[in-house]
Amino acid sequence: MKHAQSLNSTASVPLGLTLMLAALTALGPFSLQTMAPALPTLSKIFERPEATVQLLISLSMWALAASAVVYGPLADRYGRRPILLGGLAMAGGGAAIAALSTSFELLLFGRLLQAAGAGAGMVLSRAVARDLYSLDKVTVLLGRITAIMVVAPMLAPLVGGVLLDQIGWRSVFGAAFVVAVALFFMVQFMLPESLREPAPELRIRPILSDFGRLLRSRQFMANATYSSASFAAFFLFVGSAPYVMERAYGYNATQYGALFVFVAGAYSLANFASASISRPIGPRRAVQFGVMISTLGSSFAALLIGVLWESPFVLTAGAAIGALGSGLAMPHSIAGAVEAAPDRAGSASGLLTVIQFVAAGLAAQGATFISTESGAPLSLAMAITSLVGGIGFAFLSPPRA
Repeated sequence: MKHAQSLNSTASVPLGLTLMLAALTALGPFSLQTMAPALPTLSKIFERPEATVQLLISLSMWALAASAVVYGPLADRYGRRPILLGGLAMAGGGAAIAALSTSFELLLFGRLLQAAGAGAGMVLSRAVARDLYSLDKVTVLLGRITAIMVVAPMLAPLVGGVLLDQIGWRSVFGAAFVVAVALFFMVQFMLPESLREPAPELRIRPILSDFGRLLRSRQFMANATYSSASFAAFFLFVGSAPYVMERAYGYNATQYGALFVFVAGAYSLANFASASISRPIGPRRAVQFGVMISTLGSSFAALLIGVLWESPFVLTAGAAIGALGSGLAMPHSIAGAVEAAPDRAGSASGLLTVIQFVAAGLAAQGATFISTESGAPLSLAMAITSLVGGIGFAFLSPPRA
């Protein structure tokens, strides 16, 4: 098997590699975002309460988090390619089960299998990037990957809404199956192995030791705290916005998907700009600047909706400003967390994904407690979550040299 060559910080990043890593990273968000507009419909079809149907999101996040514990160490020992291929096969199989399910229980099982498999792409795309490039280039590459991959989840709610309204809910999972199969063959034939020095053995104690070292690292925990809070704020929106759009504003799934394009688009544009923003002020202040934008944007939306103008456009604008701040900060946060253990990038990326998606699952399930009769409670909850992440980052960050 051919191995990819390590590249220095001045080497250009091949466009094909960037696109592939972006697609692998996007598989999980794409699968989730195509399904999110269908939540109110699935609640009616399977005659289950909202909190039960919300498990399709929250338990999926926890399944992804649990699988990430395994993917990182396995990839550090056996290589990136075989673990990626196994995860993509699992994601495709889970999507097929969900599409063919005749009960909510089978649908939930398929969705959990799909999410656990998709986690391989999210974890290992970061590890592949760190295998090949030094920290400054990784930050740029992660920004590009995130900006490109956001196009998929940016359009996914609109695609999911159209499929739901025009064909039916099964087609939503059918589309995810097609994407997983396509990525499987891309990795099989186009991605070389990037791991140069495999871990000598796979044992539980060294894995736990690696995780323990990361959890004691202020650099890792500061960045993990911020990125998990950012994820949580986003999944508050994902979990609650479809219901708010339907009940408060009378919007259908397609209309919700169209508005979501602006939220994801703001995140994508900010990722493109993140490297330029950080050059004059540094990565630490770039994260703090992103937190400020996110918190103020969501807070202003909550105030405007609550006092002056109840509108889906204000809710969407506040979420878009929040996504803008997150997009400016997230590449630096991810790169900083993975750089905390460059010799075990797979484990660092895996643990980061665990923390992010545990928080996301809690937020998605917690979204069922947010009132959906107005957009103000959702905007306020997102603002508070962003602020908590910023405080955690500031408190845990190691002192400046």
